[in-house]
Amino acid sequence: MSGHTKSKSRDSSLDPITLEVIRHGLVSITDQIDANISRTAFSPYIYEYKDFAVGLVSPEGELVAQCTGGMPVFVADSVGMAVRDGLAVYGRARLHRGDVIVCNHAAVQGQHLNNTVMYTPIYAGKDLQTLIGFFAINVHWIDIGGITPRSSDIFMEGLQLRSIKLWSKGEPIQEVYRIIENNTRFPVELSGDIAAQHAGCVLGRDLTHNWPTSTAWKHFSPR
Repeated sequence: MSGHTKSKSRDSSLDPITLEVIRHGLVSITDQIDANISRTAFSPYIYEYKDFAVGLVSPEGELVAQCTGGMPVFVADSVGMAVRDGLAVYGRARLHRGDVIVCNHAAVQGQHLNNTVMYTPIYAGKDLQTLIGFFAINVHWIDIGGITPRSSDIFMEGLQLRSIKLWSKGEPIQEVYRIIENNTRFPVELSGDIAAQHAGCVLGRDLTHNWPTSTAWKHFSPR
């Protein structure tokens, strides 16, 4: 192997210490958002039972980091599955900074409809044009309609949201908010939880984008 090849190989490698700094840094962001949601949510499902999970997802929809205090059932990468569905529905070209997508579809996430993933894309690079991942939060919405707790049909279970935008380019889509608010028995509580979930997505996005300004960031930037 030539000296030039050896040098190139060393330059592109990631040493174990840097890897651990990056890994713990990303997990700490998800844990910070976890704590923020617990403080700001309206529903005891969230601030007492902690029925939610926070995750950082790659541009392809693969789970990169997840909060350490979430529900164990969410370790099955429910946030990544929702992001992958959103990529299939919209494609990268139709996603923009400031977009916020929600998905609770049982066929996508394999869970009941109350578990609703909300996520937003993270962009970096010149003019924020390079997609580097998604910040995603799965929250158990307190009520989404439905006829009974023991529904035997998916249409009896409640409102179905299959990868739709709640915000577009930084602006809320009021029509979607009205649909949600008019399909729940607890509009005040649910609106408060949604606000906490949205704030967590946006802050997590910004922390992820701003945190790796050290030399470690070069290992994750597209070359």
